[in-house]
Amino acid sequence: LSAGQTLLFNLFTTIIRYADRSNLIKSINLTDICGIVLIDEIDSHLHIDLQFEVLPRLIKLFPKVQFIITSHSPLFLLGMEDEFGPDGVQILELPSGRRISAERFGEFLRSLDYHRQTKAFQDDLQRRLLQTGKPLVLTEGDTDVSYIKSALELLGHADLLGHLEIEEVGASGKDGSKGSGKSHLDSARKFLEHKRTQFPRPVLLLYDCETNKSPEDIGHIMVRSIPQ
Repeated sequence: LSAGQTLLFNLFTTIIRYADRSNLIKSINLTDICGIVLIDEIDSHLHIDLQFEVLPRLIKLFPKVQFIITSHSPLFLLGMEDEFGPDGVQILELPSGRRISAERFGEFLRSLDYHRQTKAFQDDLQRRLLQTGKPLVLTEGDTDVSYIKSALELLGHADLLGHLEIEEVGASGKDGSKGSGKSHLDSARKFLEHKRTQFPRPVLLLYDCETNKSPEDIGHIMVRSIPQ
């Protein structure tokens, strides 16, 4: 079993074991088991399918048990509302104690925002990859672009600027740089590896020296870190 499956198995067999101690006859039928179950952070180590589908169904097997649960997972809450209906589950926002719907859950809104940011990042990366056939150099930030271009000119390699596109992985604006840094270069690499056949354009992912990235060549994708 996976860690999540093992967790759920142990959790719900523990409820049955406690019911056995109380009344062995009643514990034979899950619908007869009564009690209150408190669980902290029930979504820990659970895969998305376990959170959204399996866990609410397991809870529904115990109709006479009141479950009091804490969770950070918007998918679990959406699964509970889907299984029990909006009136069959009560969601309280802490520490205010205010009753909310699953879609008003703060973690849900943050997850949705992260998803939008990720999609926007991938759309922007895809747009840039399709713009031109020149090799693309992606750096961690906008200052790297300025330094590299200045260095090429000062060291007598300005001709390379006409054969390359050098850009930061994110985008700079009046509010600063967004989508930049090592983690977004890592995300760009994953995106490119999964879509290699769609984007034949050579791409160099150029990391700062402190990342200590080992040189790699994955088809037309190259990974390097700037030497100290």
